[in-house]
Amino acid sequence: MDKHGVVRHIDRAGWWAGVVPTTERLPDVLGFLGTPVSSRRGGGIVDQLSPISAEQAAPRSLSAKYGFGAFPMHTDAAYLHVPPKYLALHYVSDKISKRPTLLWDLELIQLPKDLLFNLQREVWLVNGGRGRFLSSIRVEGSSTNESYWRFDLECMRPLSDVGAEVAREFEQHMSHVRPTEVHWQPDLLLILDNWRVIHGRANGDHPEPERVLERILIHKNQEAEGV
Repeated sequence: MDKHGVVRHIDRAGWWAGVVPTTERLPDVLGFLGTPVSSRRGGGIVDQLSPISAEQAAPRSLSAKYGFGAFPMHTDAAYLHVPPKYLALHYVSDKISKRPTLLWDLELIQLPKDLLFNLQREVWLVNGGRGRFLSSIRVEGSSTNESYWRFDLECMRPLSDVGAEVAREFEQHMSHVRPTEVHWQPDLLLILDNWRVIHGRANGDHPEPERVLERILIHKNQEAEGV
């Protein structure tokens, strides 16, 4: 893997995809990007994801609400005070999936100026099981020295009617934007800039339990900037 090329491509396009053998250990492959972080307290660094029923799913998870269905567009780990910079998904099944992952790069989409302003101004309560805090959907001037997006309506709620209307306007605007589709094939690795690209799961004709993804969340290190 060309580490410099991967970082440049993510900086330019918001994501990168390539083939990495499943024999490779994912945290080792991605170490140049930063520090892996667990998605839940007491959990491991690498999560294994596949479509499951709502009854089988962990509480507060998207699967607990949507089961085998489509997942709404979101940023991963929006419940953390600073969401991980990178999200990596590695397809480890030997069967091609018929259910793509959908991507929207919010930095490349021209949002109306008044909508963008309100996404930065309106305050939301974030509560994902790791303590409550306040945030906007578009976070400017943060401690990271970079602006980023936080969007997951499963763990965020507006503190005003205006905020709720802003969220509806945002979703309505995005409904007219065609997402990028990532079609999963064996050994495909997808790395997203989780601060600018929101993603979701398309609906499928059947549960597709063979659709197995390894997921790892990565906090950006300063050293990663110079890779």
